[in-house]
Amino acid sequence: MTIHSDSEKVRRYLDEFCVQLPTRTVGTQGNRAAGLMMADYMRSFGFSVETPEFDCLDWRCDEVSLSVGDHRLEVTAG
Repeated sequence: MTIHSDSEKVRRYLDEFCVQLPTRTVGTQGNRAAGLMMADYMRSFGFSVETPEFDCLDWRCDEVSLSVGDHRLEVTAG
């Protein structure tokens, strides 16, 4: 697989995850769908994946960060 095809795959996954499922607040249907989508992607790469279900009784957001090397990306928890 080439870097270009890997980059295109990542772009497609992010588009599906962020654009097609924009509402992924904890406990919502969108959140459950996003979890199942990511589990399917990980399985497609050969990983063994478990998706236990649990009730989300409370949720709060602390500081969130995402960086790749020296590049820091803006993120929002959800």
